[in-house]
Amino acid sequence: MSGLAIAGFVLAVLFPIVGFFMGLAMIAGRRRHGAPVLITSIVAFIVWLAILTG
Repeated sequence: MSGLAIAGFVLAVLFPIVGFFMGLAMIAGRRRHGAPVLITSIVAFIVWLAILTG
């Protein structure tokens, strides 16, 4: 797994909006981990939303 993919997953969990766009960029660049990063960011966004609203 490349450093870009690892950074994508970390950003997807910590900052889902940034991870979402990074996943889109990875898909556009035909990287293998683009779709999983995108899905992870969507799931993380839902989890963060549930935690913060309460």
